Amino acid sequence: MILLLAVFAIAVTPHVFPASEDAHAREAAQPHYRLLQMNLRFDNGSPEQALSLIAHIRPDVVTLEEVSAMWREKFGHIASAYPYSIFCPHPGAVFGVAILSRRPFIADSTPACDPKGMMAVASVDFGGRPVDVAALHLHWPWPFQQSEQIEALSEQFRGLSENAILSGDLNATPWSATTKRIAELAAMTPAPPTGPTWLYRRLPASLRFAGLPIDQTFAKGRVAISKITRQQPIGSDHLPVLVEFSIIPQPETVAS
Repeated sequence: MILLLAVFAIAVTPHVFPASEDAHAREAAQPHYRLLQMNLRFDNGSPEQALSLIAHIRPDVVTLEEVSAMWREKFGHIASAYPYSIFCPHPGAVFGVAILSRRPFIADSTPACDPKGMMAVASVDFGGRPVDVAALHLHWPWPFQQSEQIEALSEQFRGLSENAILSGDLNATPWSATTKRIAELAAMTPAPPTGPTWLYRRLPASLRFAGLPIDQTFAKGRVAISKITRQQPIGSDHLPVLVEFSIIPQPETVAS
């Protein structure tokens, strides 16, 4: 297993170097927002690490996967800091996705869950600019039917507003057919990979380089991602990912 992962890492090295931090210089003067993406691991034995990271970074929004009943109880402790939220439980009660937000949801909008607790969507008010935020957790490609799951979620992908950001654990790499299909259905652009985010939990952290970049982010419309960085471990087999973005203003209309 270790040799296989190491060989795989060498093969994909050109894809996993961190992306440029200045890809969207033209919107540098705009307010910058932060989204923290975390697959928590449903049975994480040290949940305080994730809560501490949230308190330290103070992201505007948080997308979460593997939100078990234990995790939902823990997030009750930070509800005053993140008063806007949607939790989408999995039918098996072990997994589930969620979105936490310091910023209000758009008035008269209704946050939504897919029936199987794999995708959550909320329209968030970023300084008067509405943006759909989505959290996603897909099955493994094998032995599960990941492609069928994507097609089952096609209505949710197509229903995202013109300005949207989606982040989650895809259980698929940036160069996979899965990533391409989601980008097509949602009319979104995948962000450049930040490096390996997942490592088989029985392997030592020193082999993190041999992991896979399966925690991904997509954006569309006037949402411009400027920086993506992996964060410190939180007791999960996934590393958290911090996404920094801005919202490009509509161009001014010149009177004739």
